[in-house]
Amino acid sequence: RVDAAVGEARTTTLLEEPLDALAAAEDGAFDLALAPFEVRTLRFTVGRV
Repeated sequence: RVDAAVGEARTTTLLEEPLDALAAAEDGAFDLALAPFEVRTLRFTVGRV
């Protein structure tokens, strides 16, 4: 039973870590894609004030 539990824990970790890394990479790419839009919005807002 202990071996099975350890095996399950290892499998879960192996599956979760790449998913976390992928999610972080997607967040990073999304931030980069959004950055120019945010800068333009900020300039537009500052220009109007």
